[in-house]
Amino acid sequence: MPNVLTRGSDWSTLRREPDAARLGDELVVQTPYGDSGKSTFFINNESDWDTHSADIIGQDIKVMRRINNLPVAVEAVLTRSGTVVGPFLTELAGHQDLTPCSSSWRSSSSWTSRKSMPAGRHSPARIPGAR
Repeated sequence: MPNVLTRGSDWSTLRREPDAARLGDELVVQTPYGDSGKSTFFINNESDWDTHSADIIGQDIKVMRRINNLPVAVEAVLTRSGTVVGPFLTELAGHQDLTPCSSSWRSSSSWTSRKSMPAGRHSPARIPGAR
């Protein structure tokens, strides 16, 4: 992913290096510390900068081109005779009943599987081959 590393200070500085690197107008800005859903900002214009600048100013930041991706996951089950692969799944972010933090995808699959799995089965499910 094309990106530049810079320091968050003001709108013109934010635009200078990404413009030189030809990253485009739709930017993804990440600060180095914190939960991934709370340290990533989508900035397309100065108004977006004004909204998020308090969380960015003074930090080293990574600025990337925004891409339109299609995240997918594959469910798989380990059995005694081999691996059975299930369906392709799209991202679960933003579904309040499945994702505890609306701005983050993290823990979606482990959170849902713990809710749907019988008590006492969590540990064996995390260790491949455990019985």
